[in-house]
Amino acid sequence: MQRSHRREPTFLRTRRPQKPIKYPRKRRPGTAAQADTRANLAQPVVTPEGSTVRVTVPVTDAPANPDVAAAPVSVAPAFVAPEVLTADVFYMRAPGERVATEIPIDRPKPAGLVFSVQIGAFRNPIPADLFGDMSPVMGESVGNGLTRYTAGLFTAYTSANAAKDQVHDRGYKDAFVVAYRDGRRIALAEAMRGIAPVPAPTIAQQPVQAPTGRDSAQVAAAPAPVLIQAPSQVGVAVPDEQAVLANYPASAEAIVAQFQPAADATAYYNDPYAAPARQVEGVKGLFFTVQVGVYSKPVPLDKLFNITPLNSERTETGKIRYTTGVYLDMERVRTRKDRSVALGVKDAFVTAYLNGRRIPMRDARALLARYGTGILADPAIATP
Repeated sequence: MQRSHRREPTFLRTRRPQKPIKYPRKRRPGTAAQADTRANLAQPVVTPEGSTVRVTVPVTDAPANPDVAAAPVSVAPAFVAPEVLTADVFYMRAPGERVATEIPIDRPKPAGLVFSVQIGAFRNPIPADLFGDMSPVMGESVGNGLTRYTAGLFTAYTSANAAKDQVHDRGYKDAFVVAYRDGRRIALAEAMRGIAPVPAPTIAQQPVQAPTGRDSAQVAAAPAPVLIQAPSQVGVAVPDEQAVLANYPASAEAIVAQFQPAADATAYYNDPYAAPARQVEGVKGLFFTVQVGVYSKPVPLDKLFNITPLNSERTETGKIRYTTGVYLDMERVRTRKDRSVALGVKDAFVTAYLNGRRIPMRDARALLARYGTGILADPAIATP
């Protein structure tokens, strides 16, 4: 009897592993020079002992035209400040024109009292043509790692302030006037202290000097210098400030004498849980500060990012406006604004108060330029 062979079910059969399909390796396209470089990537090297090792040579793409070298960028030499400043040094180039110029860092400044216009502060190096539309530009290292850049050298505040307006027109809206005495930066209020205002303004047009470098042959031809206002004393107001000053009494004493707060001017701020704050309604004179928030009612300190010291003001609509610090010069208040932004108040900005009331920044600058420290608030309450 013949036996029949039973076939195993299909699902019990053992499947043999299939071999992977090998596809031909495609070569990446490249130039003949690259192919020669790849062919020599790993060449045997015989050591003194007779052993053989392989070294790998990195591949770098050849330039499109190796016979043509990149054209060097022409950078004009750095400005050298005079030992004593006898005339203003500053000019603006024509719109759209820029000249790459080496920016001197921490070079000596002229002796005596000198004004300049700060145009920016950066932590990293900047291109040589970033401020190429004005000259001269100088840099100054700061202890916190920043480098402050200023433009121009001026013998008087008003000439520096006029140049600042020109810089504003070019788009540098945060530019402001700074002062130096014997090469050391000082507060603007300190620079103006003791300079008496002049009752009758006499403004003279005086051409400014173009900067001289170490090698004048390398410097591109500069356009005709821009005429700036160069009065002999700080107390003279430039023409656009005259209209502003016409809205105020004719002397600093008369302006300050107008301060007569109401008996209950500060009574609105009586919430025991509100953040500690000085009520600006009780401050006589002019000061600068930084706005950090507006609320419908007094708020606790943690709502204001724990920023101190604080000021409060009740607006005409009954809201509470908070500011921080009492400052008598623009340099310190701008530093305070940067700190407020770093703490979380992204829209913080500088503002000004006179005799307990908020005034436009243009008015504040004009009053400070005209009357100097005589218009400022009591230094005893200023934020250090």
